[in-house]
Amino acid sequence: MKTITLQPQRLTKNDLLDLEVRGLVRTIRPPHAITIKPEVDMVTPLYVCDERSGPHQLICVRKNQTTVRLTRHSDNEEVIFLNPHEARYRPLYLVIAYHSYDVLQEKAHAGTLSQEDFRAFTIPFNDPETLIFAILKDTPHCEVTAPGPGEAPVFYVTEPASMTMDYVDLAEISLNVL
Repeated sequence: MKTITLQPQRLTKNDLLDLEVRGLVRTIRPPHAITIKPEVDMVTPLYVCDERSGPHQLICVRKNQTTVRLTRHSDNEEVIFLNPHEARYRPLYLVIAYHSYDVLQEKAHAGTLSQEDFRAFTIPFNDPETLIFAILKDTPHCEVTAPGPGEAPVFYVTEPASMTMDYVDLAEISLNVL
């Protein structure tokens, strides 16, 4: 298995827009014009989960894992990087593939996986531009923290209650900060 080392960088609005163009995440913003007719409401679903995935749930994740192990889900999930009490957490990193699982698998079999196929981001908490976004189904990703003393970071996820999670073992990935 190939080893790939990534250097995390701070997640920005432009990074999220780039990931959205690649079909990997969905930013949470109005999909329609802000100006509408007086006294007329507008409701637009951003996406609808598959009924087989079950009802939606909100979970709180305390991440203490320091080893990068990519997963993929059978449906979309929203991540919320909110720290309302300004707790002092160890750094939180999001590792995300630049391609769907199927494309990564093809590249792994061809021996062409490289650093260019993945990104690692340091998560800024409470940043209005990166606070919440959806990670789309089949997007290989994971969150990890740095080893050492200090409090493990906490974030929130809304997701279908019955969706599945599969590990993606196509490459060994490490971060320069771990």
